[in-house]
Amino acid sequence: IVFVGLGLTRSSLAHDADTFLTPFGAPKTLGVEIRATQAANLLQRNWIRRATPGSEYAPLNLFVFVLAAFILILPPTKSLPLFVATLSTWAGLSYYLFLKNMFLPGFTALCVLFVALLASVAAHTGLATRALTSARRALRNLSRYVPAPVIEDVVSGSGTGVIPVKETKIFSLFVDLEGYTSFCEQHRPSETKDLLKAYYAELGHATKETGGNVLSVSGDGAYIIWPEDRVEHPCKAAMNGLSRMRERLAEFTAQARIPMLSVRAGGDFGMAMLGSQGDANSSDGLLQYTASGDTVNIASRMERLAAKYGVRTLVTRGIKRELEDKITTLPLGRGRVNGKGEPVEPYAVFDSPLKTESETLWLLALALMQQKSWDAAIETLAKLSATDKDLAVAAAYQIGLVNALRLAPLHDDWDGEV
Repeated sequence: IVFVGLGLTRSSLAHDADTFLTPFGAPKTLGVEIRATQAANLLQRNWIRRATPGSEYAPLNLFVFVLAAFILILPPTKSLPLFVATLSTWAGLSYYLFLKNMFLPGFTALCVLFVALLASVAAHTGLATRALTSARRALRNLSRYVPAPVIEDVVSGSGTGVIPVKETKIFSLFVDLEGYTSFCEQHRPSETKDLLKAYYAELGHATKETGGNVLSVSGDGAYIIWPEDRVEHPCKAAMNGLSRMRERLAEFTAQARIPMLSVRAGGDFGMAMLGSQGDANSSDGLLQYTASGDTVNIASRMERLAAKYGVRTLVTRGIKRELEDKITTLPLGRGRVNGKGEPVEPYAVFDSPLKTESETLWLLALALMQQKSWDAAIETLAKLSATDKDLAVAAAYQIGLVNALRLAPLHDDWDGEV
Protein backbone atom coordinates (compact mmCIF):
# COMPACT_ATOMS: atom_id res chain seq x y z
CA ILE A 1 0.00 0.00 0.00
CA VAL A 2 1.45 3.32 -1.10
CA PHE A 3 0.45 6.71 0.36
CA VAL A 4 1.11 9.84 -1.65
CA GLY A 5 1.16 13.27 -0.02
CA LEU A 6 2.34 16.81 -0.61
CA GLY A 7 5.10 16.75 2.00
CA LEU A 8 4.83 20.47 2.54
CA THR A 9 6.51 21.69 5.71
CA ARG A 10 6.22 25.39 4.94
CA SER A 11 3.77 27.43 2.95
CA SER A 12 2.69 31.00 2.60
CA LEU A 13 -0.74 29.82 3.69
CA ALA A 14 -1.01 28.07 7.04
CA HIS A 15 -3.69 25.62 5.91
CA ASP A 16 -1.52 24.38 3.04
CA ALA A 17 1.12 22.93 5.41
CA ASP A 18 0.84 19.14 5.75
CA THR A 19 2.53 18.73 9.19
CA PHE A 20 0.97 17.88 12.54
CA LEU A 21 1.97 17.55 16.21
CA THR A 22 1.97 14.03 17.70
CA PRO A 23 2.51 12.66 21.24
CA PHE A 24 5.81 11.10 20.20
CA GLY A 25 8.01 14.14 19.71
CA ALA A 26 8.32 17.88 19.44
CA PRO A 27 8.94 18.17 15.64
CA LYS A 28 5.82 18.11 13.52
CA THR A 29 5.11 14.94 11.56
CA LEU A 30 4.02 14.86 7.89
CA GLY A 31 0.38 13.96 7.37
CA VAL A 32 1.25 11.27 4.83
CA GLU A 33 3.55 9.62 7.39
CA ILE A 34 0.80 9.63 9.99
CA ARG A 35 -1.64 7.95 7.61
CA ALA A 36 0.95 5.36 6.59
CA THR A 37 1.66 4.59 10.26
CA GLN A 38 -2.05 4.14 10.98
CA ALA A 39 -2.38 1.68 8.11
CA ALA A 40 0.69 -0.24 9.22
CA ASN A 41 -0.61 -0.50 12.80
CA LEU A 42 -3.92 -1.87 11.53
CA LEU A 43 -2.23 -4.44 9.32
CA GLN A 44 0.14 -5.50 12.08
CA ARG A 45 -2.59 -5.41 14.79
CA ASN A 46 -0.42 -2.97 16.72
CA TRP A 47 -2.81 -0.82 18.77
CA ILE A 48 -3.64 0.14 22.42
CA ARG A 49 -5.25 -2.79 24.22
CA ARG A 50 -7.16 -3.08 27.46
CA ALA A 51 -8.26 -5.96 29.64
CA THR A 52 -11.70 -7.50 29.58
CA PRO A 53 -14.37 -5.63 31.58
CA GLY A 54 -14.59 -8.38 34.17
CA SER A 55 -10.89 -8.60 34.89
CA GLU A 56 -10.54 -4.82 34.73
CA TYR A 57 -13.42 -3.50 36.85
CA ALA A 58 -13.32 -6.01 39.73
CA PRO A 59 -9.74 -5.26 40.88
CA LEU A 60 -10.20 -1.55 40.18
CA ASN A 61 -13.40 -1.31 42.22
CA LEU A 62 -11.82 -3.26 45.09
CA PHE A 63 -8.79 -1.00 45.01
CA VAL A 64 -10.93 2.16 45.00
CA PHE A 65 -13.13 0.88 47.84
CA VAL A 66 -10.17 0.01 50.10
CA LEU A 67 -8.28 3.21 49.33
CA ALA A 68 -11.38 5.40 49.79
CA ALA A 69 -12.00 3.76 53.17
CA PHE A 70 -8.45 4.54 54.26
CA ILE A 71 -8.78 8.14 53.05
CA LEU A 72 -12.03 8.59 54.98
CA ILE A 73 -10.60 7.09 58.16
CA LEU A 74 -7.21 8.79 58.15
CA PRO A 75 -6.84 12.44 59.14
CA PRO A 76 -6.27 14.93 56.29
CA THR A 77 -2.58 15.16 57.16
CA LYS A 78 -2.23 11.51 56.12
CA SER A 79 -5.04 11.08 53.58
CA LEU A 80 -3.82 13.97 51.40
CA PRO A 81 -0.29 12.50 50.92
CA LEU A 82 -1.93 9.13 50.22
CA PHE A 83 -4.11 10.65 47.50
CA VAL A 84 -1.16 12.51 45.93
CA ALA A 85 0.90 9.31 45.96
CA THR A 86 -1.95 7.39 44.28
CA LEU A 87 -2.37 10.09 41.62
CA SER A 88 1.36 10.14 40.88
CA THR A 89 1.54 6.34 40.68
CA TRP A 90 -1.46 6.17 38.35
CA ALA A 91 -0.01 8.84 36.04
CA GLY A 92 3.40 7.18 35.83
CA LEU A 93 2.00 3.68 35.36
CA SER A 94 -0.50 4.84 32.73
CA TYR A 95 2.25 6.41 30.62
CA TYR A 96 4.47 3.34 30.97
CA LEU A 97 1.65 1.00 29.87
CA PHE A 98 0.75 3.35 27.03
CA LEU A 99 4.26 2.91 25.64
CA LYS A 100 3.66 -0.86 25.92
CA ASN A 101 0.38 -0.51 24.00
CA MET A 102 -1.73 -1.03 27.11
CA PHE A 103 -4.52 1.15 28.54
CA LEU A 104 -4.90 1.71 32.29
CA PRO A 105 -8.32 3.10 33.31
CA GLY A 106 -8.68 5.14 36.53
CA PHE A 107 -9.86 8.68 35.87
CA THR A 108 -13.29 7.96 37.33
CA ALA A 109 -11.65 6.14 40.24
CA LEU A 110 -9.46 9.16 40.94
CA CYS A 111 -12.54 11.37 40.96
CA VAL A 112 -14.13 9.05 43.53
CA LEU A 113 -10.97 9.18 45.66
CA PHE A 114 -10.90 12.99 45.40
CA VAL A 115 -14.48 13.15 46.66
CA ALA A 116 -13.48 10.82 49.52
CA LEU A 117 -10.60 13.16 50.32
CA LEU A 118 -12.92 16.16 50.46
CA ALA A 119 -15.29 14.22 52.69
CA SER A 120 -12.39 13.27 54.97
CA VAL A 121 -11.26 16.88 55.25
CA ALA A 122 -14.80 18.05 56.01
CA ALA A 123 -15.40 15.31 58.58
CA HIS A 124 -12.12 15.75 60.42
CA THR A 125 -12.45 19.54 60.33
CA GLY A 126 -15.87 19.21 61.95
CA LEU A 127 -14.47 16.79 64.54
CA ALA A 128 -11.53 19.09 65.24
CA THR A 129 -13.83 22.06 65.62
CA ARG A 130 -16.08 20.19 68.01
CA ALA A 131 -13.07 18.90 69.95
CA LEU A 132 -11.60 22.39 70.17
CA THR A 133 -14.92 23.80 71.33
CA SER A 134 -15.23 21.07 73.95
CA ALA A 135 -11.65 21.64 75.11
CA ARG A 136 -12.24 25.37 75.46
CA ARG A 137 -15.45 24.74 77.38
CA ALA A 138 -13.68 22.24 79.64
CA LEU A 139 -10.81 24.66 80.34
CA ARG A 140 -13.26 27.47 81.02
CA ASN A 141 -15.16 25.30 83.49
CA LEU A 142 -11.93 23.97 85.02
CA SER A 143 -10.62 27.51 85.53
CA ARG A 144 -13.47 28.05 87.98
CA TYR A 145 -11.94 25.40 90.26
CA VAL A 146 -8.22 25.38 89.40
CA PRO A 147 -5.90 28.42 89.55
CA ALA A 148 -4.91 29.87 86.17
CA PRO A 149 -1.16 29.05 86.45
CA VAL A 150 -1.94 25.32 86.73
CA ILE A 151 -4.14 25.37 83.62
CA GLU A 152 -1.54 27.38 81.70
CA ASP A 153 1.12 24.80 82.60
CA VAL A 154 -1.03 21.90 81.40
CA VAL A 155 -2.02 23.65 78.16
CA SER A 156 1.59 24.66 77.44
CA GLY A 157 2.44 21.03 76.77
CA SER A 158 4.20 19.73 79.89
CA GLY A 159 0.96 18.02 80.89
CA THR A 160 2.05 17.57 84.49
CA GLY A 161 0.15 20.41 86.11
CA VAL A 162 2.97 20.66 88.66
CA ILE A 163 4.19 24.23 89.13
CA PRO A 164 7.70 24.33 90.61
CA VAL A 165 7.73 26.01 94.00
CA LYS A 166 9.60 29.30 93.92
CA GLU A 167 10.14 32.21 96.25
CA THR A 168 8.38 35.35 95.08
CA LYS A 169 6.78 38.46 96.45
CA ILE A 170 2.99 38.34 96.67
CA PHE A 171 0.08 40.35 97.99
CA SER A 172 -1.91 38.00 100.23
CA LEU A 173 -5.54 38.88 100.84
CA PHE A 174 -8.01 37.06 103.06
CA VAL A 175 -11.65 38.10 102.69
CA ASP A 176 -15.00 37.13 104.13
CA LEU A 177 -18.53 38.49 104.20
CA GLU A 178 -19.17 40.79 107.11
CA GLY A 179 -22.52 39.89 108.72
CA TYR A 180 -22.88 36.60 106.82
CA THR A 181 -23.62 34.53 109.93
CA SER A 182 -26.48 36.81 110.94
CA PHE A 183 -27.77 36.81 107.37
CA CYS A 184 -27.93 33.00 107.34
CA GLU A 185 -29.80 33.02 110.63
CA GLN A 186 -32.45 35.44 109.41
CA HIS A 187 -32.96 34.26 105.81
CA ARG A 188 -33.99 31.14 103.94
CA PRO A 189 -31.30 28.76 102.59
CA SER A 190 -32.27 29.65 99.01
CA GLU A 191 -31.52 33.32 99.70
CA THR A 192 -28.20 32.35 101.26
CA LYS A 193 -27.37 30.31 98.18
CA ASP A 194 -28.15 33.25 95.86
CA LEU A 195 -26.01 35.56 97.98
CA LEU A 196 -23.01 33.23 97.91
CA LYS A 197 -23.42 32.69 94.18
CA ALA A 198 -23.32 36.43 93.50
CA TYR A 199 -20.51 36.95 96.01
CA TYR A 200 -18.24 34.33 94.45
CA ALA A 201 -19.08 35.50 90.94
CA GLU A 202 -18.13 39.10 91.65
CA LEU A 203 -15.11 38.03 93.68
CA GLY A 204 -13.89 35.89 90.78
CA HIS A 205 -14.48 38.58 88.14
CA ALA A 206 -12.75 41.30 90.16
CA THR A 207 -9.79 39.05 90.92
CA LYS A 208 -9.34 37.96 87.31
CA GLU A 209 -9.67 41.50 85.96
CA THR A 210 -6.86 42.71 88.22
CA GLY A 211 -4.51 39.76 87.59
CA GLY A 212 -4.98 37.85 90.84
CA ASN A 213 -5.66 34.19 91.60
CA VAL A 214 -8.24 32.79 94.01
CA LEU A 215 -6.34 29.99 95.73
CA SER A 216 -9.03 28.71 98.08
CA VAL A 217 -12.59 29.30 99.23
CA SER A 218 -14.38 28.09 102.33
CA GLY A 219 -17.88 29.14 103.29
CA ASP A 220 -17.94 32.90 102.88
CA GLY A 221 -14.14 33.22 103.10
CA ALA A 222 -11.55 33.23 100.35
CA TYR A 223 -7.78 33.50 99.99
CA ILE A 224 -6.50 35.52 97.02
CA ILE A 225 -3.00 36.43 95.86
CA TRP A 226 -1.45 38.86 93.40
CA PRO A 227 2.11 37.60 92.60
CA GLU A 228 4.68 40.21 91.68
CA ASP A 229 5.99 38.10 88.79
CA ARG A 230 2.54 38.10 87.15
CA VAL A 231 1.17 41.51 88.17
CA GLU A 232 3.05 44.75 87.61
CA HIS A 233 1.84 46.53 90.76
CA PRO A 234 0.44 43.86 93.14
CA CYS A 235 -0.61 46.20 95.96
CA LYS A 236 -2.42 48.60 93.65
CA ALA A 237 -4.05 45.73 91.72
CA ALA A 238 -5.20 44.03 94.93
CA MET A 239 -6.79 47.16 96.37
CA ASN A 240 -8.50 47.86 93.02
CA GLY A 241 -9.81 44.29 92.98
CA LEU A 242 -11.12 44.64 96.52
CA SER A 243 -12.92 47.89 95.61
CA ARG A 244 -14.57 46.21 92.61
CA MET A 245 -15.74 43.30 94.75
CA ARG A 246 -17.43 45.68 97.18
CA GLU A 247 -19.01 47.84 94.49
CA ARG A 248 -20.51 44.89 92.65
CA LEU A 249 -21.70 43.18 95.83
CA ALA A 250 -23.39 46.43 96.84
CA GLU A 251 -25.18 46.55 93.48
CA PHE A 252 -26.37 42.96 93.94
CA THR A 253 -27.69 43.51 97.47
CA ALA A 254 -29.51 46.65 96.32
CA GLN A 255 -31.14 44.84 93.39
CA ALA A 256 -31.99 41.77 95.50
CA ARG A 257 -33.38 44.01 98.26
CA ILE A 258 -31.46 42.25 100.98
CA PRO A 259 -29.48 43.80 103.86
CA MET A 260 -26.27 45.47 102.82
CA LEU A 261 -23.28 43.18 103.33
CA SER A 262 -19.67 44.17 102.90
CA VAL A 263 -16.41 42.37 102.20
CA ARG A 264 -14.03 42.40 105.15
CA ALA A 265 -10.37 41.93 104.24
CA GLY A 266 -6.89 41.63 105.67
CA GLY A 267 -3.72 41.77 103.62
CA ASP A 268 0.06 41.69 103.69
CA PHE A 269 2.77 42.10 101.06
CA GLY A 270 5.94 40.02 101.32
CA MET A 271 7.98 37.01 100.24
CA ALA A 272 6.31 33.60 100.06
CA MET A 273 6.82 30.16 98.55
CA LEU A 274 4.40 29.84 95.63
CA GLY A 275 3.74 26.73 93.54
CA SER A 276 2.41 23.17 93.65
CA GLN A 277 2.92 22.02 97.21
CA GLY A 278 2.38 18.43 98.27
CA ASP A 279 3.40 15.03 96.86
CA ALA A 280 4.67 15.79 93.35
CA ASN A 281 6.48 12.44 92.92
CA SER A 282 3.44 10.17 92.99
CA SER A 283 0.84 10.09 90.21
CA ASP A 284 -1.96 9.89 92.77
CA GLY A 285 -0.33 12.21 95.32
CA LEU A 286 -2.28 15.20 96.60
CA LEU A 287 -1.12 18.54 95.19
CA GLN A 288 -2.33 22.07 95.76
CA TYR A 289 -1.25 25.26 94.05
CA THR A 290 -0.87 27.61 96.98
CA ALA A 291 1.37 30.04 98.80
CA SER A 292 2.98 29.55 102.17
CA GLY A 293 5.08 31.71 104.41
CA ASP A 294 5.01 34.40 107.03
CA THR A 295 3.20 36.90 104.81
CA VAL A 296 0.30 34.47 104.35
CA ASN A 297 -0.08 33.97 108.10
CA ILE A 298 0.05 37.71 108.78
CA ALA A 299 -2.62 38.43 106.16
CA SER A 300 -4.89 35.87 107.79
CA ARG A 301 -4.36 37.50 111.20
CA MET A 302 -5.10 40.94 109.70
CA GLU A 303 -8.48 39.75 108.45
CA ARG A 304 -9.41 38.38 111.89
CA LEU A 305 -8.16 41.53 113.61
CA ALA A 306 -10.24 43.70 111.25
CA ALA A 307 -13.38 42.12 112.69
CA LYS A 308 -12.31 43.01 116.22
CA TYR A 309 -11.65 46.62 115.29
CA GLY A 310 -14.86 46.87 113.28
CA VAL A 311 -13.08 48.07 110.14
CA ARG A 312 -13.50 46.69 106.62
CA THR A 313 -9.84 46.50 105.63
CA LEU A 314 -6.68 45.98 107.63
CA VAL A 315 -3.21 45.96 106.07
CA THR A 316 0.38 45.95 107.26
CA ARG A 317 2.96 48.69 107.17
CA GLY A 318 4.53 47.20 104.04
CA ILE A 319 1.34 47.78 102.03
CA LYS A 320 0.95 51.30 103.37
CA ARG A 321 4.52 52.02 102.33
CA GLU A 322 3.87 50.65 98.82
CA LEU A 323 0.69 52.66 98.27
CA GLU A 324 1.54 55.68 100.48
CA ASP A 325 -0.77 58.52 99.35
CA LYS A 326 -3.11 56.30 97.29
CA ILE A 327 -5.09 55.07 100.32
CA THR A 328 -6.43 56.60 103.52
CA THR A 329 -5.08 54.77 106.57
CA LEU A 330 -5.14 54.97 110.34
CA PRO A 331 -2.41 53.31 112.45
CA LEU A 332 -3.64 50.93 115.13
CA GLY A 333 -0.35 50.72 117.03
CA ARG A 334 2.28 48.00 117.32
CA GLY A 335 1.22 44.62 118.55
CA ARG A 336 1.72 40.88 118.40
CA VAL A 337 -0.60 38.47 116.65
CA ASN A 338 -1.08 34.77 117.34
CA GLY A 339 1.86 32.68 116.17
CA LYS A 340 4.03 35.70 115.38
CA GLY A 341 7.11 36.48 117.44
CA GLU A 342 7.83 39.93 116.03
CA PRO A 343 5.26 42.72 116.47
CA VAL A 344 3.36 44.02 113.45
CA GLU A 345 1.93 47.45 112.68
CA PRO A 346 -1.61 47.13 111.29
CA TYR A 347 -3.28 50.01 109.47
CA ALA A 348 -7.01 50.39 108.95
CA VAL A 349 -7.90 51.41 105.39
CA PHE A 350 -10.87 53.70 104.70
CA ASP A 351 -12.67 54.49 101.46
CA SER A 352 -12.88 58.22 102.24
CA PRO A 353 -10.74 60.65 104.23
CA LEU A 354 -11.23 60.57 108.01
CA LYS A 355 -12.51 63.47 110.01
CA THR A 356 -9.59 65.53 111.23
CA GLU A 357 -10.92 65.53 114.79
CA SER A 358 -11.40 61.74 114.78
CA GLU A 359 -7.89 61.08 113.51
CA THR A 360 -6.45 63.49 116.07
CA LEU A 361 -8.31 61.84 118.95
CA TRP A 362 -7.19 58.36 117.87
CA LEU A 363 -3.53 59.30 117.56
CA LEU A 364 -3.72 61.10 120.91
CA ALA A 365 -5.16 57.99 122.54
CA LEU A 366 -2.27 55.86 121.17
CA ALA A 367 0.24 58.37 122.50
CA LEU A 368 -1.42 58.39 125.94
CA MET A 369 -1.35 54.59 126.01
CA GLN A 370 2.38 54.58 125.30
CA GLN A 371 2.82 57.03 128.20
CA LYS A 372 0.76 54.67 130.38
CA SER A 373 -1.82 57.41 130.96
CA TRP A 374 -4.60 54.87 131.05
CA ASP A 375 -7.44 57.06 132.30
CA ALA A 376 -6.67 59.83 129.81
CA ALA A 377 -6.46 57.30 126.99
CA ILE A 378 -9.85 55.79 127.94
CA GLU A 379 -11.41 59.23 128.20
CA THR A 380 -10.09 60.18 124.75
CA LEU A 381 -11.33 56.92 123.19
CA ALA A 382 -14.76 57.35 124.80
CA LYS A 383 -15.00 60.83 123.31
CA LEU A 384 -14.02 59.43 119.88
CA SER A 385 -16.66 56.70 120.18
CA ALA A 386 -19.33 59.28 120.90
CA THR A 387 -18.40 61.60 118.03
CA ASP A 388 -17.58 59.14 115.21
CA LYS A 389 -19.72 56.03 114.79
CA ASP A 390 -17.36 54.63 112.11
CA LEU A 391 -14.65 54.27 114.75
CA ALA A 392 -16.93 53.34 117.66
CA VAL A 393 -16.10 49.61 117.50
CA ALA A 394 -12.38 50.32 117.16
CA ALA A 395 -12.50 52.68 120.14
CA ALA A 396 -14.36 50.12 122.27
CA TYR A 397 -11.84 47.39 121.39
CA GLN A 398 -8.96 49.74 122.17
CA ILE A 399 -10.50 50.58 125.56
CA GLY A 400 -10.53 46.86 126.29
CA LEU A 401 -6.81 46.71 125.44
CA VAL A 402 -6.12 49.67 127.72
CA ASN A 403 -7.87 47.97 130.64
CA ALA A 404 -5.88 44.78 129.98
CA LEU A 405 -2.59 46.69 129.83
CA ARG A 406 -3.44 48.53 133.06
CA LEU A 407 -3.45 45.18 134.86
CA ALA A 408 -0.49 43.66 133.01
CA PRO A 409 3.06 43.84 134.40
CA LEU A 410 4.86 46.08 131.90
CA HIS A 411 8.60 46.71 131.70
CA ASP A 412 9.97 50.18 132.24
CA ASP A 413 11.10 50.33 128.59
CA TRP A 414 7.67 49.30 127.24
CA ASP A 415 7.18 50.99 123.86
CA GLY A 416 3.40 50.72 123.45
CA GLU A 417 3.36 47.19 122.06
CA VAL A 418 0.12 45.32 122.80
